[in-house]
Amino acid sequence: RGKPEPGSGARAARGLGAAGRVLGRGIAVVPREIVDPVAENFGLKVIPLTDRWARRRFCICFRDEGSLTPSARLLVAHLQDLAAAP
Repeated sequence: RGKPEPGSGARAARGLGAAGRVLGRGIAVVPREIVDPVAENFGLKVIPLTDRWARRRFCICFRDEGSLTPSARLLVAHLQDLAAAP
């Protein structure tokens, strides 16, 4: 392996995981939240994807609601209310 060229994105790749390893030689589809903070510093071109398949879905995960702290239970209830709103 040769030494990465400046601006190749190789250093950013460490923070982007496996998908980021191609940034010096190809393309990667990654969450905007991950690439936006490093894009300018590493000379990356970022093209937002607007197709339906590219929209992200988030969920809340926990094992046992009874073991959650009061704050966590309030957060879960709040997010459930938001999800149920029209």
